[in-house]
Amino acid sequence: MWTIIKKELAANLVSFRFILIFLLCCTLILVSAFTMRGKYSERLEEYSAAVTIHKQELEKAEGGQGLNQAAISGYKLDKRPAPLSVIVEGMEGAAGKFSTINILSTPTLEGGSGSDPMFAYFGTLDIMYIVRVVLSLVAILLTYDAISGEREQGTLKLALSNSVPRASVLLAKCIGSYVTLLLPFLVPLLIGLLILTTSGSINFGGEDWGRLGLILLVSLLYVGVFLMLGLLVSSRTNRSTTALMLLLFLWVVIVLAVPKISMIVASKLRDVPSAQEVQAKKDAVRTQVMAEGTEKTQAYFREHGSEMGTDEGRARVMDEVSKIQEEMFTGIAKEMGKLQAEYEEKKISQFLLAAKISRISPASVYTYASTTLARTGFDRQVRFLEAARAYQVGFVQYFNELLAKMMKAGRNQEEIQKMRFDLNALPALNFQEATLAESWNTAAVDLLILFLLFVCLFMFAFFGFVRSDIR
Repeated sequence: MWTIIKKELAANLVSFRFILIFLLCCTLILVSAFTMRGKYSERLEEYSAAVTIHKQELEKAEGGQGLNQAAISGYKLDKRPAPLSVIVEGMEGAAGKFSTINILSTPTLEGGSGSDPMFAYFGTLDIMYIVRVVLSLVAILLTYDAISGEREQGTLKLALSNSVPRASVLLAKCIGSYVTLLLPFLVPLLIGLLILTTSGSINFGGEDWGRLGLILLVSLLYVGVFLMLGLLVSSRTNRSTTALMLLLFLWVVIVLAVPKISMIVASKLRDVPSAQEVQAKKDAVRTQVMAEGTEKTQAYFREHGSEMGTDEGRARVMDEVSKIQEEMFTGIAKEMGKLQAEYEEKKISQFLLAAKISRISPASVYTYASTTLARTGFDRQVRFLEAARAYQVGFVQYFNELLAKMMKAGRNQEEIQKMRFDLNALPALNFQEATLAESWNTAAVDLLILFLLFVCLFMFAFFGFVRSDIR
């Protein structure tokens, strides 16, 4: 069998097709490395600048009017770019870069779609895109005539006439095709990683290298699925042109059509209101709760206004008013939180349904596994939002304490004017990234799906070739 493998490798490595594949992979991967390195550096600089600016904006707020304005307009929590987004972009650019924390609304991710509009039009050229789209297409172009082509030329019949087992021929073609495709992929990939790691802004830790290794494993399985698909179709067709047309049709359906169609089907099965509709409901709730709070405050002043003639009475009245205000802001946050939670629950339900439907496509399975391992998928965005909403609870509590101090200060404008946000007194953002073990547990199902597809397609190709007519 080793003789057949050497023959396959020798034929493939000196072919014009291999040279084109090598040049294509080198060009795309190296362009991707330089592009993603620059993009990540820009995002990191933008993140650092945004953190500084947002802190300075909050520190400038002082006095009653300034503090109230800052509490309403909010403080922006910025999400640090994921280091492995240079390999797998995932949802990093589209999902959002920061979340606004204020006393009136529930935090959501904002500032999505990326800084460069060209990426929004044509997509990001990351390694995952190259593997998912380009290498899957190259895999079928490499194997469509592996068996049908030799059957047409008569060389397959000649080879099997020498008592060579069909299993050995198929296995040799499988190994030969795999090596032929991996060489043009791995060599420029190593150079691309060297380009990325020599950048001062990109620092991969030990866990990042482990994640990168798992992403490579998923990529090899994914490419292997299309190699086996190519061998299967080639073994069951008599003409290579027929095999090529059938494989191209399957590739379009698997890689391009199914992921898009799954979102359309999920949107029909699980209806989610638009963001504008949800915002209109939030505005109505905020107006209603504020009107009720204002009416309650005015009623209390009408009933107890006469008590403000003394310092003790004024302090008691203002203390009660601060409680009414605190109750009002807490009520707004609670009601709007309910609306946002319902909206997010529906969105997550729709996404999970689309993910289940789209998993009939290996391309979708590969995408979910890669983004999970790179920490650029849906899970990271959910974790950041949960941390932002937990942060908001402390933010509202801190502002209510400031509000109580302002109420107690009464007409002492000098004391009120000295009040400002103390960033050290604000709660710390507890954003916990997924550990490697957690990411592995989530992605393990997708890896198993790709592995089973690889094995099943190989077995179908094996039995199809063994039973096929070589004439």
